[in-house]
Amino acid sequence: MADQKLKAARLAATGAICQLMDELESRKDGYNSSNIKAYLNSLSDTQFVAFMKRIRDEEWFNFPFDVNNADKQHSPNLNKLKTVGKKYGIPLNEYVAYPFKNPKDPANPSISKNKVPVLYCIVRPLAQLLDKKAAYASGRDHVNLLQGTVTGKSKASTFTNVQSIALTTSNQLDTLKELLGPRADDPESKAKMLKQIADTGKFDINSINVRTQDKQSLETIRVFLISAGLRVSFGNKKLSYILPLE
Repeated sequence: MADQKLKAARLAATGAICQLMDELESRKDGYNSSNIKAYLNSLSDTQFVAFMKRIRDEEWFNFPFDVNNADKQHSPNLNKLKTVGKKYGIPLNEYVAYPFKNPKDPANPSISKNKVPVLYCIVRPLAQLLDKKAAYASGRDHVNLLQGTVTGKSKASTFTNVQSIALTTSNQLDTLKELLGPRADDPESKAKMLKQIADTGKFDINSINVRTQDKQSLETIRVFLISAGLRVSFGNKKLSYILPLE
């Protein structure tokens, strides 16, 4: 009897989860529900119960949901999220607490005047950028001479797309401009930076002219694309098949 109840509970839980995924994906037996159903069916009864307990009890333990941005028909948009959220009673907006605005009494933080959308953002790349990128400016012992990118033992000083996006979305554009310019693979702006530091003891990224064509990695990509028979241009430059003379 217990086995039959557990089997029925497994079928009900799996069906409810797959139904939610299909509603978000706007199709029956979609990509996400098919993958999740296959995974849940592969679990033993003990593993299934333990998994569902984690879903119930752990706030940050959730089902993954893959989105194909090229498939507009089956990618959930804001209206779809609102509809599904309303059906299942899932709040999409909430008040935000700001404990740091009341440091003397953090137990009674300031609260936002209006509810705002509930969003999850990645914070680890920013912490990693702050704590672990000290080698970025100095660890350039192993550099690809063709592309100007850091390789080998100095690879810890490379810069990822996620970190670029993090700096862009937090409006740290001058920092991004410096990290991807004179402190990366742009020897022209790097020379200007070192000269300014030698002359004045400090550096301002906005005081020099950083040009796209001076970045070795972009020029390398441009050459590869031209070699494939494509006409390529960065910025306001005219389309061309050959490398610039200057």
